[in-house]
This record gives sequence, structure tokens and C-alpha cells, in this order.
Amino acid sequence: MINKYLNNLEALVSKYESKSFPQLEGPGGKEATLDDLVWYYIDPKTGRKTRYLCTIFNGKKLKSDRSVTSEYSLPKPYNHLLKIYIIEILAGGSSAVDCQAKVITARAMLSEIKYTLDDIPAQRWNQRKSVSFWRFCKKYNLLGGYDNPKYKVDYRDRTGDEINDRRVKLLPDEEVIVALGQIFVNTFRDVDSEGRVMNGGSVDISDAVTCTFAVLSLSAPNRMSAEISVLNKQKLKSYSESAGKPVFYLDWQGSKGYKNNKNHILEALSDNVSRAINFFNHYCEPYRVISRYYENPAQGWKEIIEGVEVESIRCNRVVLNNKPNLFTLAYALGFYNIDEKVLVIKELEKAKLKRQNSGNLSLEMYLEKPIYDLDSSDVFYSPGFVKTKVWDILFGTTISYLTVKDFPDFVTLKELEEHWFDHFKTVISPSFPYAFSASENYTFYSDLLFCLPKCVLNKASVGGKIYSKSFFALNSPASISSHLLNRLNSRVSEKTTRPNLFEQHGYGKEMRIRPHQFRHFANTMAHLSDIPIEIITAWSGRKDVNQTFEYIHTTEHEESERISSVLNFSNDKDSDIRIITSKDLTETTNLPASVTSTGVCVQELNVSPCEYLNDFVSQCFMCSSACHIAGDQKAIDLFEKDFVYQKARLDQVSNDSRVKVSKAMQDWVVIHHRNTEVLKSLILLMKEYPVGSIIRFSQRVSEFKVTDLSTKKVETIRFALPDSNSGMKSLQSTETSHVDLGAENSDLNNLLSNFGLSEE
Repeated sequence: MINKYLNNLEALVSKYESKSFPQLEGPGGKEATLDDLVWYYIDPKTGRKTRYLCTIFNGKKLKSDRSVTSEYSLPKPYNHLLKIYIIEILAGGSSAVDCQAKVITARAMLSEIKYTLDDIPAQRWNQRKSVSFWRFCKKYNLLGGYDNPKYKVDYRDRTGDEINDRRVKLLPDEEVIVALGQIFVNTFRDVDSEGRVMNGGSVDISDAVTCTFAVLSLSAPNRMSAEISVLNKQKLKSYSESAGKPVFYLDWQGSKGYKNNKNHILEALSDNVSRAINFFNHYCEPYRVISRYYENPAQGWKEIIEGVEVESIRCNRVVLNNKPNLFTLAYALGFYNIDEKVLVIKELEKAKLKRQNSGNLSLEMYLEKPIYDLDSSDVFYSPGFVKTKVWDILFGTTISYLTVKDFPDFVTLKELEEHWFDHFKTVISPSFPYAFSASENYTFYSDLLFCLPKCVLNKASVGGKIYSKSFFALNSPASISSHLLNRLNSRVSEKTTRPNLFEQHGYGKEMRIRPHQFRHFANTMAHLSDIPIEIITAWSGRKDVNQTFEYIHTTEHEESERISSVLNFSNDKDSDIRIITSKDLTETTNLPASVTSTGVCVQELNVSPCEYLNDFVSQCFMCSSACHIAGDQKAIDLFEKDFVYQKARLDQVSNDSRVKVSKAMQDWVVIHHRNTEVLKSLILLMKEYPVGSIIRFSQRVSEFKVTDLSTKKVETIRFALPDSNSGMKSLQSTETSHVDLGAENSDLNNLLSNFGLSEE
């Protein structure tokens, strides 16, 4: 029997077999083909390389291309299908991280196939990134069926306790914040306000980076991994108007579509932020200089170290008239001991002859030369790298056997330098000179505030990629963010080569915090400090105000205190219960509030004009920002008149013969009947509860929340929905008279006159 889906797959693959892929590379930099097991995508704008494994998914990371052999290949034609899928998602414009996640999901699914795509188990389609692959398969008619994969199952508790559980989960414990403050003080104890380490002092760089990211996240609600990691070198700046209080800020790179900005830093943390920023300005400068040298090795001494502090003794030893090389530059910057020396070949021809005749070189063939005096013509004996420790000294890391094997016996300093450049730019940091965060944010390595080699963050680790522990191997912002995640949130210290930050400082294994919890904490604290929601949204680098509410986790008790402080009722019974002067509001709270005909509106009308409309005379009724006040007789009178009027409208429409056949009229009756009953319940609550209690209605969950301002107790009252549908059925079975809705209705006009209104 002919399988049309297999035929479609074969046709799709054959269409791509003859094509070339100029923006993709195979292993070793060769032109990519559909048979390659590894593909590299080269971003045309930045030159950033992203690696895609095109193998079966068996849990192995296969970091080296040499370890990827044919035994890991997917069966044909699915090995080619995966690469076509990669081409499709790359064309979609997703981030590199998102594309890699989608490819991993597709690899896992294709690894389950025995014959056709129908062999993929149903549970695989429940994976979060499976939708993209499903749509791809449906686009080319490679799969049967019609249902979308149910990639997300919601197991959340929908009871009242869920709100508190979510708050606990998304907000960090206050003890964690306090502990971070103490750890920050201990870490930077030996650092002055200018960021310089005092005589005899020391700083743990991993702790310093972690604490700095934490204090920056607390001083401004940001995306730690995407934004802080790519901050440029700078100092904390301030701005003030008319000799007022200074406002502190940092130049900030936005993410997720939000533009770059000057990000406000809390004054309370400004001293801590300034100290930490200044420290990394100084500490990371040598690595920024190395980065600038990588960008342009042709620079002279003057251009490359201009404005950089160099010890006078080191500056006097290097020959500034000569062109710098990687090692003399590193010497000037303090990478080596002041008198560090390495062995070079004394006479090249004699050494070559000795090598041919006896195999190994004796010590008399070497010359011990200071690093500051090395030049590009100096020659090293590569088989002796292990014994003489030349590589270990120059690069700060143990040499690999493969490197010795690939080198000629005699290699010049220039060749050694070029080998390192090539290794760094192809293996360690293919995106160089661009430094990418965990998202698509990037800057130049030479501009990074946190320009650090991996060896200073985790000295006990052997490193992932070969030579990644060299002091010349600059660490990517994404890798630094990953390191911080382990320092802040690792659950079991035995899984890492270093205990988490809190355990190391004596706070125990169980204390931890996820980076994103800082953002929730900062948003919630800003809200409790009565900062307008629009300001919090902009401060957090968001475009949508509604999304900010997902990051605010206040309790009903806290909200009642805020409402109480806004209203600030007077005990004078003769005064209007709703009168709140602008002066009172300014003195009491920063939260704008407006007096309305039926209570108080807590929407920030000076920033976001009211756009709420309803079908009632009392326009604020059922608005989520409306607060009604128990005992407010003027509002009660208005609501009672409105209730009588709305009941009359319902009766008029219900008695119209067209309601039996008009779906629109029936829907209106059902909705308006329900809303009129809500109004009736509101009137009863305003009469029954203690004077001054705040009453709010939530349409989303159909419930009233009544806050007693004296006790701050919040009571939730479920609104019992009326059976409008059964009422509609009885209406449809009852004889009705024809009513001309366009004709003048004297009864309605009389009711409207109670409000000073008419239908005209």
C-alpha cells in the first residue's frame, strides 16, 4: 500500500538535496551538506556561530565534533528531515537559544522512529517545543490527524490556597535577601569606594560577581541573565533638577523588544552598586585590553595600553618600541610573575640537527628568556612543552596531547600566537568580538563590564572546552550567567565543584534564590512603595502594563492597608465620606486616587485615562478599579435609582415580541439581568457593612471583597449567579406584546429625570 506521507517526505528531501547552504557550515568549517552530523549557523549580522547537533538524542552532549561519529546518525531520510527543519526555524527569526531548544526536541522525537513519523510516542508531543515541529510536519503534509499536540498540561491548584502558594514560590524569603546583604558587605570589605582593593586585602571574584548581579537586580527590576551580563564598562551616574535629590542611573541594554535606556538605580543601594561597579571597572580592565588586542593585533603599545594603569617596573622592562605580542602584553598587565621566564631554543639549526640524530634535545639547547623580552622570532620545542612547562606558564593551563601532536617540532612565538587566536575564535568564543548573553543581547568583549576569564570564577573546575581555563580564554556573558545560577540556586552542593554562595558563607544548603525571583521581589516592593504601575512597567523594561501585575504578589491585608492610607477618612460625620483632597493624597501616599460619583477610583488617571464603559447610568459600576464605601448614602441613593431604571429597561425588552427570535436581544437580557443583580447585591452590602468599609467587585471570579479599614480584615463574598437562562426560556414560552423600542417611553423618561437626564 502506498504511504502518501512517506512520498511527501521523500519529495521534500529531494527538493533540498541539490541546494547549497551558504550561511551554514559543517565540521571543520567546510560547506554544509545534508549528510553532516553537526551544523553551524553563522548569523549574517554579527557573525555569531550557533552549533546544532543533528544526531540521535541519547543524553550525551558530544561537545567535540571529533566525538560525533556515524553511529550517532539518525536513520534516513529523517537525518535530512531534521536539517530541513533547522533551515525552517532559522528562517523564522527566533533566538539562538530558542532554535537550539526546538532542535533538541525534534531530535528526541525523531530518535523514537522505527519506520514513520507515526511511531513518535504520544507523550513526546506533550513537550513544550513540540508544537513547532508538529506545525512543520503538517505544513508539508508529513503527518496524519488533525489535533494540535497538547504540549502544556496545567496541573495548578485552582483553590484559594493557590494564590498564596504562587506568592511563596515566586517571591524569595526575606532571610535570603538579608543574607545576600551581609555576604555583599563581607565580600567587598577590602574594597574602597573607588573600587580599589586595599593593601593586604583580597576579593573572591566568584562571590563578587554573584553579589554584584544580586545588588543590581535588587536596585532595579531587570532580566539578570539577559541584561546585567552585557552591561558596558561605566560608572554610576546621577542627575538632579533644581538642586533636588540626585537620581542614580546606569546605561542599560533593553531586552525582549524594549529599547536601551538609562535605568534608575535605587538611592538606598547606590553606594553598594557604585562600589561594585567601580571594582569591576578596575579588575576587568586587563582582560578588556586582551580583547582589544584580539580584535587588532597590529596595534602598537601606545594605542593598546593608553589610559591603562601598568606597574612602573613592568612598563620599564618591556621594550615599548617593539611591537607587542600576546605574552609581552600579558606580562605588562600582570598575568605573570615579575621575573617569569620560559625556555626557548638557543640555536635553531643545531637543535634541528640534534632532533634528527638523537631524537630528544638536551638542556644546553635551551635558553631561559624573560617573558617581557620575548619576540615573534623566538622558537619553542613543542615535544618539550610538557616537560619544560612552557605552555603551562604562557597560557596558564596544561597542554593537551592533541596540541603537541598537531604542532611541528619547532614552532615560533608568532605561530603559537596565531594558533591561540584561531582556537579562541573557533572553539572557545566563535562569536568574537561579540559577547552574547543568554538571550540575543550582546556587546563587544572589549566593552564588557564583566569581562572575565573562566579560570577566575571556578578554579576547581577542569573546564568544558579545551583550554577554556586559560587566563586568555574570555568567558561569555551567557556562561557567567550560568555560573551565577549555580552559585545562587544549586540545591545539592555535591553536584557542583563549589558550594552555593549561602552554604559557603555559613547559611546552610537549603538557602537559595532563583535569578528571576529578584524581578518579582523588586516589582512587588515597588508596588508596596506606591510607585505607579506605569512607572514600574517602564522601570522593568516592559511594554505591557498588564504583564507587570503578574510580577506583583501582595496579600489582601497589604492591599487593604494601601486603600486605607489612600482614603484616610475623617471622624467628622458631617463631612462627605468620599471627599479626599489633593493635598491629603500628596501627604498620605504617592498612589493617585480620584473621587467619583459612587466612591473612589484607584486607577492612575493622570497616566492612563479611564476607558471603562458599561450599560448603566452609574458608569464606574463593576469596574475593577472602583472602590465603593459602605455607608456612603449619596452613592447608595444613586445606585438605587439606577437599579430601578435598569429593571424598567429589562422589563421593556423582555415584553418585546422580537425577543423570542432575536439572539442579540436574548444575550442582552441574560447579561443585563446578571449585572443588575450584581448592582442589587452591591447596594445591600453598602447598607449592611460598617461605615467606611471598602467594597470591590471582581468580574473575573464573580466575587465581592469587603475590607474593614479598622481591622484590615478582608472578607470574600461569592456572588450567586441568577438563573437567567431559565428565565429566558420562560420568556420565550410566554405571549409578549410588540413594543416599539424607538417610540418615546414616558416611564423611562420619568426615571431618567431622577438623575437629571433624559433619553434625548
